[in-house]
Amino acid sequence: MKKRTSLLLALPIFLIMAGLALSLGPRSVSFDELWNALVAADTNRPEDVVVWSLRIPRLVAALLCGAALGVAGSITQTVTRNPLADPGLLGINAGAAFGVVVFMAVAGDEVTVARSAAAMAGATSGALVVLTLGAFAGNRPHPLRLLLAGAAVSAFFLAMVRGFLLLSQQALDTYRFWVMGGLGGISMAAIGTLLPLFTTGLVLAAAAGLMLNAYVLGEDLAKSLGVDIHLAYLLGLGAAVCLCAAVVTLAGPIGFVGLLAPHLAKVLAGADERARLLVSALLGAAVLLTADIAGRLLFAGAGMQAGVMVALIGAPALLLAIRRGR
Repeated sequence: MKKRTSLLLALPIFLIMAGLALSLGPRSVSFDELWNALVAADTNRPEDVVVWSLRIPRLVAALLCGAALGVAGSITQTVTRNPLADPGLLGINAGAAFGVVVFMAVAGDEVTVARSAAAMAGATSGALVVLTLGAFAGNRPHPLRLLLAGAAVSAFFLAMVRGFLLLSQQALDTYRFWVMGGLGGISMAAIGTLLPLFTTGLVLAAAAGLMLNAYVLGEDLAKSLGVDIHLAYLLGLGAAVCLCAAVVTLAGPIGFVGLLAPHLAKVLAGADERARLLVSALLGAAVLLTADIAGRLLFAGAGMQAGVMVALIGAPALLLAIRRGR
């Protein structure tokens, strides 16, 4: 009952945060102006143009990217049986970033299907190398080897990124802002381009979630219940790769959300992995949206990238979650 009450209380909090996200910025929009823009938009009113062309795409991107990172982190931690695992530690984010930087060096910084394909290729490469190096005879990843392999692969991809940046001034100019992970300047067209990738990742995560409750009990018990371990593993990996590639392509390599949200979700959702996936999505969206709002409030005028604010807000929250969860 307490968990259901917490989820019900989350709805008005989300609405308040959404209102703040739409009203705050270099040009403040009052709640009366915001209501008029939402119910009776007029292109002759500057505040309506700001709301629909800048604020709403930014809000949608925060919710979509935050939910995707929360789900990817939860899936990664469960499949690898490692509470420290997140896409950033497993080379997925670094691989996707490498794919995007190579694309920017060759074709520019526009968000296109080709750019998402480049991110997908890099993310998949990073994940496969890390999981190959981190697995042992039973095809189950070893936690320590995964961390070491993830660190090595991430370092390799980041070194390659720096090499490409030295060769392309155009990519360097874009990369300086993109690498911090931000939601500014995102258009609905860019979101629409990547929506199939987000959808594919969430569908794969939902399919994997049906098997995860049995998977966490152990491979032998899961097999006795008719769960295909390899299929669950592939579905979970595919979901994490799709979601992280979409986020990196759209907003840059935003870290920490995939590590923080699942730990907070475990406090609310308990041992039910399907519920944990849903709550991780909601908390991931809330964390990224909160970080974006905080960046605009604390650094009025200039603003601060959401990726930077996530680390500032997320580190104390993660420590509190670890303390409460013993």
